[in-house]
Parts: sequence; structure tokens; C-alpha cells
Amino acid sequence: MNRGGHLLVGYSVGIIFFIVMNLWLGWFGKDIFTILLSLFVIGLYCLLPDVDHPISTITWIFVGVSVVGLIYGFLFDIVIAYYAFGLLCFTFFCAQFLSHRGIIHSILFCVLASLPLFFIFNIQVAALGLVSSYSHLVADGEWFKFI
Repeated sequence: MNRGGHLLVGYSVGIIFFIVMNLWLGWFGKDIFTILLSLFVIGLYCLLPDVDHPISTITWIFVGVSVVGLIYGFLFDIVIAYYAFGLLCFTFFCAQFLSHRGIIHSILFCVLASLPLFFIFNIQVAALGLVSSYSHLVADGEWFKFI
């Protein structure tokens, strides 16, 4: 499946999850920050499993963000440069050394990739990231691939 298909599936599943969990458990608020953050997480995480493909959209987004982060970091805040360098190394390693639809296309990766959202935001945003990332696997027909 291509970028458009993954975005369509990811946003469909993510928005349904957002609405259902908000109505059922009151997980997400109605403030603009939460809504924009959720839309960003859905878009990023529904494309994330394709970071192992050298010409995928998410790979090039990560490269661009890394370059901008490195420039900004060296000019203003060296900590940002370290994070940007880490993202660039991760992206390069995945795109060059991991096979497409290998370990990155697994439930384990979806869980591990969602963990930073838990520590930065909360369990609700992490669950949204996990659901969005898993929608990618389902769309690719790899819905039961653990590793």
C-alpha cells in the first residue's frame, strides 16, 4: 500500500479510536491542543513502519526534520542537535540495513515506538500511536506479526 492508502486507513482508524475512547472513557479532551496533537500522532504513526524503506515519505520527513534540527541545534541549543542526530542515525540505519517489512513491520515495533509517547504525554496518546501504527500493519496484511 502507498502513502495515501496508509494515511486514509490510519486517519480513519485513529479518529474512530479517538471518538470512541473520548465518549466511552473520556480519554481525550476537546481542547485544540489535544486535537491537533492527536491528528499529528495519527499521521506520523500510521506511516512510521515504512521507515525501513529508503524512499518512503516518513524516511524523507525524518531526514528533513533531522537536518533542520541539526542546524537549529548547532546555532541555538546543542541538545536539539543531539536528538536530531539520533533521529538521523535511526532513519539511516533502518533505511539502509533493515529489510522492508522486516522487524519494523511488527507489533513489537509498534509497542516500542509508542513508548516515548507514554513518557512524553500520557497513556492515551501512546494508545493512539499504537493503534495508528498497527493500522499500517493491518493495511499491509501483516496484522499478526509479532517480530
